[in-house]
Amino acid sequence: MAFIYLPRLICLCLLLLLCVLGDATVFYSQPDDKGLLDLSNGNLTSKYIDNATFTSQNTNTSAVLEINLANNTIERVDPSSFVHLFNLRVLSLAKNAISDLSNETFLALRKLETLDVSHNRLNVLRAGLLSLLTLKEVRFNNNNISYVEPGIVGQINQELIAFHLEHNALAYLDPWMYETYWSNNRDVDRTFYLEHNRIRTLTNFMNWTYNLKYPFEVNVQLQYNDIQTINTETVLQYRPNTTTSDFSLYATFLTFYMNVSNNPFHCDCKLFDLANILRSSFLRYKDVEKYRYRCSSPSEYGDWDWLHDLPLDRLVCSKNGSDGCPAGCLCEDRPHNDTYFVQCTGAGLRELPHIPTNNASKIELFLDDNCIQTLSNVSYLGRVYNISLRNNCISSLEPEILKQFDTAKKVDLRNNKLTNVPREIKKFDSVSISENPLECDCDSMWLKQWMEIDTANADPSLSCEAPTGSKVVVMEMTLRTLGCTNDLIIMVACILAVVLAVLFIGIVFAVRCPYETKVLLFRLLRVDISKRYAVDKARERNIDVYLVFDETDADITGYIHLFIHKLNKEKPIYTVFNPKRYMEPGSCTDNIRKNIGKSKRVVVLLSKSIFCNTNCMEEINDAERRIIEAETINNGNNTRNHIEALQEIPVNENEFDMDNIQETNDRLRNHRNEEESLKHAPKVIYIIYNKDEFLAEKINEEPWKTRLEGKTVLRPDPEGRLFWSKLRYELPRKGQGEYRPPFSSENVTGTTQPLAVRETRQFIARTNRISPTPDISNQMGATVVGIQHEYTLRERVPIF
Repeated sequence: MAFIYLPRLICLCLLLLLCVLGDATVFYSQPDDKGLLDLSNGNLTSKYIDNATFTSQNTNTSAVLEINLANNTIERVDPSSFVHLFNLRVLSLAKNAISDLSNETFLALRKLETLDVSHNRLNVLRAGLLSLLTLKEVRFNNNNISYVEPGIVGQINQELIAFHLEHNALAYLDPWMYETYWSNNRDVDRTFYLEHNRIRTLTNFMNWTYNLKYPFEVNVQLQYNDIQTINTETVLQYRPNTTTSDFSLYATFLTFYMNVSNNPFHCDCKLFDLANILRSSFLRYKDVEKYRYRCSSPSEYGDWDWLHDLPLDRLVCSKNGSDGCPAGCLCEDRPHNDTYFVQCTGAGLRELPHIPTNNASKIELFLDDNCIQTLSNVSYLGRVYNISLRNNCISSLEPEILKQFDTAKKVDLRNNKLTNVPREIKKFDSVSISENPLECDCDSMWLKQWMEIDTANADPSLSCEAPTGSKVVVMEMTLRTLGCTNDLIIMVACILAVVLAVLFIGIVFAVRCPYETKVLLFRLLRVDISKRYAVDKARERNIDVYLVFDETDADITGYIHLFIHKLNKEKPIYTVFNPKRYMEPGSCTDNIRKNIGKSKRVVVLLSKSIFCNTNCMEEINDAERRIIEAETINNGNNTRNHIEALQEIPVNENEFDMDNIQETNDRLRNHRNEEESLKHAPKVIYIIYNKDEFLAEKINEEPWKTRLEGKTVLRPDPEGRLFWSKLRYELPRKGQGEYRPPFSSENVTGTTQPLAVRETRQFIARTNRISPTPDISNQMGATVVGIQHEYTLRERVPIF
């Protein structure tokens, strides 16, 4: 029997020896049916665990899914403690005395999902400690952790959801949280709980550069720390190539998804940039009560929410002597209007103070009640926006110094010792110079004129001392009150200067533009210095204007109505013949020759389609032919005479009665009228209607280039003034406005006069006494009113 119990006794002794030497405990416990091995609440008396604590001889390690070692006295965990627990899902080491963990401690736990090491004595979390693919929740809260190595989490932590670090001793925070696995398929955010630490600043000792692939995936809870400010430098350290003015800088900070509420914020200018951008983002309206960023200081802002409620102009930074602010002065950096404010009232200054370097674009200086005698050229003058120098001893202002105020808008110089002010003060929007012993002379009138123009600076109380010794109100002073009058000489000089200037301008204009000069003289003074045309004196010419235009062009047709309406809108009133509205019976050629022969002016409206209109070209050619024939006749080269015309008349010797004599007389009379008509050819005026490219090319090519040389060519100008003046200058001086045709002008805009009709008597020679009289009334709209073959015709001359 002794041999039977001897081996057991030896094993028991060895185990007792191992417990004494290794400070370890061997258990014979087995997990329950759910895989839980519960050794919490003092069930593990040892302060040290290693791989022998859970040996395969005593425990079925493959069946262990959860181990609870909480609320024991464990101080040290060997890196090999859990090497055999391959299937472990949950491990709790909470409420022990563990002060350090090797980065290999949990390396074998490939299926671990939850790790709880809260309420221990840890100081550092080392990189690689949590290199577990399946890990979802980690608890390191309520330790004494002051440092977390970058790499504590990484791309391997694909399943990580919650990382608890509340109630530790962290004094700063590097962005190691954002190096975890990126995924756009995650249903919930990955949250890092860092509340109730001592975090004061956000740092970047690990030199991390912003590279979030899926922003807003990591949620960092930083409530109840010691964060007092977050400024642009905070964000710039993560994106060093971004400028402070770039909107993306603050958009970047939003993607960090940090909750920094319930921190003791010091509300000054350092918070302005962040507050300004957050107020324009969704965070201002999302979860308002959750994101209450309240001021802890200054005391007057106590409990104000700087994100939602505090006015942005309250976010200023006060400076003192240690920051470079002059002694006895108050300096503030006011980012809401990009201004550096300096208040030095009654500081005993004798010159402009030196202020600390700042990035503000504008500077406001309040230097009242000092002893400043002159303005010195300090470096910041170009940025001064508003300067107040009331109640000082300034006796003069140097123009060169005033020019240095590039951006200044307001200048207050009241109650100084100024006797005069330079003209450079006019550059400021607001100037106050009253209560100074100003002196006025003959050159001071600019001061009154300036105040009359710039009413914002008009000061009714401003006065000065005149050379006569009397006080003069600047707004009321005159050259007479200043004793500087030479009224007659000035008046004569001004009149003479005006006359000479007008004369000089007129001569220059007449030399350079002689035609326009004649037009303007006729328009303004009715002075006609040009040689008029003989055709205007021809009594048989009862048509003032014969229009030539392409009736197929809708734009031209519309313009014709406007043209005629404006032409006869004022005196003289012209008779205008529109061949497209009226033609007598007979061939088109005969009508053209007849009516152009009765016209004083032929006005041709050139358009791009007129060159393809045969009737228009025939009218233009007939008018041009008449000009050539008139020149030939007037030069003594007439090839026909009355005798030749008489010989051409056939005479019937057997029937020499009164009818033949009458016909012969009519033929001679018509010939004389035709010859007289040829001597007085109508004046042709060309009007280039628009700036069509085809039209411009056409008139610059032959034969139109030669045809238009020396002719009157007009173009309608945008205002229409000079064009109509030129046109009326070229038309007859007296119109025959009482001679108008009876047809409607309903398409003409504006008020038009009734259409006039003049009855003329014509003798129609009988060609055949037996043949019936032609139905003239049907063809011409005439009414027969005479006897013995004398007819009264209603001759239609179209007038709009």
